[in-house]
Amino acid sequence: MVLWLAVWTLTVFLNVANAGSIQLNLPVIGGFGPGLSPASFINYIVIAAFAFVGISALLMLVVGGVKYLTAAVDPKAESDAKDQIVSALLGLLVVFAAIILLNTLNPDFVRLRDPGLPIFELPEPRIISPAVEGSCAITAASWRANTSCYNTVSKTYDEVLMGTQGRNCTGWGASFNIKDVETNAVVETVGGRFESDFLQASWQPKRAGTYAFEVIAGSENTRTSAESSGRLTVTADPCGPAISPGGRCQIAPSGPCTVQNLQETCMSVHAYEASGICNVESSGRVSVPSGTDLCADGNSVSWGLFQINISAHRLVDPATDAILDCPLAFANGPYTASNKTCTVRDRDLYDRCVALAINPDVNIAKACVLSCNGTRWGRWGANNVCSYAGGNCNDPIDR
Repeated sequence: MVLWLAVWTLTVFLNVANAGSIQLNLPVIGGFGPGLSPASFINYIVIAAFAFVGISALLMLVVGGVKYLTAAVDPKAESDAKDQIVSALLGLLVVFAAIILLNTLNPDFVRLRDPGLPIFELPEPRIISPAVEGSCAITAASWRANTSCYNTVSKTYDEVLMGTQGRNCTGWGASFNIKDVETNAVVETVGGRFESDFLQASWQPKRAGTYAFEVIAGSENTRTSAESSGRLTVTADPCGPAISPGGRCQIAPSGPCTVQNLQETCMSVHAYEASGICNVESSGRVSVPSGTDLCADGNSVSWGLFQINISAHRLVDPATDAILDCPLAFANGPYTASNKTCTVRDRDLYDRCVALAINPDVNIAKACVLSCNGTRWGRWGANNVCSYAGGNCNDPIDR
């Protein structure tokens, strides 16, 4: 019996040879590994403990037997060896009894298996390219915002934007299938046409829930599709400032503020938001002055793509890397909503600052600084329409 127990315990422990690769690189016991779920891992630890105790008892039994055989002339050593053999046998007996007890109560206690608990993993977005080389190929798809709330002004859910990027897709039409994540049912389909390999479509949820979408272009051999990389959570409660009925925040269709161009800047993954802000502020026009941000003498203080307020912010000349202290061109402090008494006192500096502000690269770079690379749009009045993340950046240097 003792020999059988020893062989069984050793066989269980050495069964690691039958194992596949385990993420945690732990040995496989009895043909099973630690698994991915917490329950299966704990089960693994229990079985591993049984194996460890069994092997330890077996080793004690072997060592005790060797001591007993070599202690014929030493009564004390012989007694110690007998005690060790008895302890080892008791240890094996305890392991054997525990296994029998657990197997009687529930055989699953001694079978290392995944108990079937769900393992939560983030879904991998699926992208399918066309079979015909050179056709439109969708390369990315995502929501422009991951939440939508009930709008207490319009009495509807806030409209959300879906965007997709492609390759060789200009002029192609595409469909967005919005799916309820819980049921996987398509709740609505909207369409659009690619411009400059970008396509944006809007959708207004009808009820609260969690949604994803699939965008599809082409047919048969030219079919290409992608699943959204994120999920949209629609809540039945209002959140954030209410948006005026009919408010829209569309991306710039052309010029330096297109999504494609802004993705190559520090705006990067926030290029859609940046493009929307730019389009509302200046319609994507490079040299447009503000018609409302005016000093007391009628001079405009906000210029260019993102309407940078030169009475409040310094600018960097890219040609020389020199910092122009534009606020010094004004008297009576910078222009603000509560202080519109500013006047231009240094015309030369003012003109130089305007020239920089209408430089697309300078304007975008300054917008990056003031928006924390597109993550904070609290400084822009356009965000009352766009409703992106608010708040201001800490800008001690104000380059």
